[in-house]
Amino acid sequence: MTRRIHNFALTAACLMASLVPATRGAIASETLSLGPVEDTFSRAALPDATYGTGGAMHISGATATNEGGMVQGLADSWMRFDTAATVASFDATFGAGNWTLESAVLSVRENATPTSSIFTRGVGDFSVAWIADDNWSQGSGASSSPGTATGNEIGWTHGQSLLSGSDRGLGVFQNAGNNTRQDFSLALDVDFVTDLLAGGSTTLRLASASDGIGFTFNSSNNGNPNNRPQLILTAVPEPASAMLLLGLAVPMLYRRR
Repeated sequence: MTRRIHNFALTAACLMASLVPATRGAIASETLSLGPVEDTFSRAALPDATYGTGGAMHISGATATNEGGMVQGLADSWMRFDTAATVASFDATFGAGNWTLESAVLSVRENATPTSSIFTRGVGDFSVAWIADDNWSQGSGASSSPGTATGNEIGWTHGQSLLSGSDRGLGVFQNAGNNTRQDFSLALDVDFVTDLLAGGSTTLRLASASDGIGFTFNSSNNGNPNNRPQLILTAVPEPASAMLLLGLAVPMLYRRR
């Protein structure tokens, strides 16, 4: 009897060691990229100006200067993503409730030498935050001809009104200061992930975390699709799925004995 129990335990242990990797490997991880449905930036110097149809977005610190050495003031960037199609694709691959997010990466292409005088330049730190309130729209206008914010359109004033204690920081990063695509791995905060998995609107705000940063990058309106911002999400099978299969297999082994 002792030997039989030992053999059963050994068999179960071997099954556990082999089954979990096989289960995760049976359905490979899936990575999907989605662009913003709306994106824009706002400036403290012109609190009711909108720039939602321009080709660039911008982050500026309090002392950052443009190419002429002039301070232009604080600037934030805003993006809203719709994750409905992405969640549906992950559900189709793994089964609803059988997957989890492994990573979320924000990818943008910097324009280190913008021509507009409202854009500052300089390498520095910026923060990315998940914003709980999705009540905003990008408005119209570009750097050379801004629009005027009405209703829920993002100017500096409306943008600041959306901030609350429910927002979550997703990391502090640094721009490169050259014309390259840069990827920023976002923290998987539980509220941020819950919002992504809900399959609706998800808002990100990018703001200066150092006074000298002047970070300009291409928006979703850029003429080259390869230069547009992307939120890159990777999903993997939920480990609980493997344990469920193990729970079904072990009793079968026991009955065979």
